[in-house]
Amino acid sequence: MSSKTIFLTGRKQIKNHAYFLDLQTKGSKSLLVLGINDKELFKNYPISSRIFVYVSDKNNFHRADYGTIGKQSSLFEIDSNISESATYCLRIISDEDSNRYKVLASSTYKSIQGSQQNNSGILFFIEDDIGQLVWKLNTREDEFPTLCLNKNLNNSVKWAKNNQTFRSTVFPTVIEKVWIFIFKKELIDRDWVLKWIEFSQGYTSDDPPFEGTDENQEVWINSLVEKVTNKSKWFDLLKEDLESNDR
Repeated sequence: MSSKTIFLTGRKQIKNHAYFLDLQTKGSKSLLVLGINDKELFKNYPISSRIFVYVSDKNNFHRADYGTIGKQSSLFEIDSNISESATYCLRIISDEDSNRYKVLASSTYKSIQGSQQNNSGILFFIEDDIGQLVWKLNTREDEFPTLCLNKNLNNSVKWAKNNQTFRSTVFPTVIEKVWIFIFKKELIDRDWVLKWIEFSQGYTSDDPPFEGTDENQEVWINSLVEKVTNKSKWFDLLKEDLESNDR
């Protein structure tokens, strides 16, 4: 396949919740087990189309071939260890033309279940002199977003991570700002963006609409922030914290 041209034109986006990849160890063997959550995933594609999973692991890149849609496999034996930072995506590729491959559908990258990737650490914290600002969000294309805290506040980083008032009122805005930045810069395959995608998938089954309109993306961001807030019960925790301080 490496000697042939790959055409990406016209590909569809596969929902990340439609499938999963599980890393299992049996004796000395490492197996990548492909599971399908959506029975309609391969519908409407030629049965000769091949199913590939691409695994990105630090500086290594693996391609797992799960056969064709007409005769698919669920197991792929890999001859190297997969680290906790490994991510992967699924692609459906047509090989009707022997001289080229066309990507019919592709997903964004996410974490392998068995890799036990750490879901924390999507945001860096630093201290700096930022005048009368309590906090400031710094974003760069190639680095994790950084929440800068005013260094003139004692133990500002520890306070920000543990203070319920700060978490409840600031973190929703941080999530919103980071995703606006990701969509605006059209960032998809950066390592830190993959972590943010993974984080978001813990709250919503809807994949980030990278190819959607500004309105689609805004609706998705608002929905995500609301779901994170509801699941974390930030208002209830804030209310409880404020009431306890009034006693």
